[in-house]
Amino acid sequence: MSNCQSEVSRIQADKQSSVQRLLGLSLLRLQEYEALLKQMLLKGHISGPPAEIPELLQKKSSSLQKKMMGELVGNLTKTFFAVENASDLERTVPEPANNIAWVEAHAQIVFSQERYAVVKPALEQLVSLRNELVHHFIHKFDLNSLEGCTKAESFLQQSHANIEENLTLLRTWNQSLEEIQAKLVSLLSEREFKDVLDGIHPDKTVDWSRAGIVQGLRDAEDCLANNSWTDLSAAILWMSENAPEQRPKRYGCSSWRQVIHESGQFEVRKQAPAGLLVNTAAHQAMSLWYRSRRRLDAH
Repeated sequence: MSNCQSEVSRIQADKQSSVQRLLGLSLLRLQEYEALLKQMLLKGHISGPPAEIPELLQKKSSSLQKKMMGELVGNLTKTFFAVENASDLERTVPEPANNIAWVEAHAQIVFSQERYAVVKPALEQLVSLRNELVHHFIHKFDLNSLEGCTKAESFLQQSHANIEENLTLLRTWNQSLEEIQAKLVSLLSEREFKDVLDGIHPDKTVDWSRAGIVQGLRDAEDCLANNSWTDLSAAILWMSENAPEQRPKRYGCSSWRQVIHESGQFEVRKQAPAGLLVNTAAHQAMSLWYRSRRRLDAH
């Protein structure tokens, strides 16, 4: 082999190594992009009863893990992107069923018309680039020739720069989202906000129809009811184990019986313990049973 041929072979081998390195690096960056995109989509829209949010997020995370980059980018543009002065900025929050506490947080990236016209096609091109690198790259370039390796190297250098630019932009969006979420978490941890969720107004009056303690009594009722009636003593024990933060004092009441009375959400009856005659002692020992007015209304 002549010195010239040897030099060409050496250059070609170097080019092949460069192509392999650039291809691997580009694919790693695309995987990083997909992972970050899934994080953003998971956190970008949260909706549901506060107690169910962790489970809902887990289900959403499992669903996102199965999606490919094209679907993820489609979700990003549909759920995150909005254009100034467009109807996308207007959202109607659904009315919660049965007046239960409900949390909805939705993040949007608002673009000018001009910026949106640049960003959306760029993301679509990134998806096409990903598919080309994964499925078609080996067929597009002749890596057994110096010319093919040179073209492949140039293509990958441009591709890697494109991916890095998009990844940097996505990181910026995600950082803004994390800052918003930190503020939301801080808000959710404040007692005043928790009170609002539980139907307690800033002036300490209570909206009993959506009060957390009323919902807790209804949950206890669902578990403990006997012929549609629930023993309040059993419900109190159930609440202490399943909703310990729901206490009468928090709602301005001195007892659970006062909660039942003040809320106006329940029918009540008294029942003597089995085996006792109906006399003064038995009357004093009578237990209080309740059932939701909603059950009566349903019938």
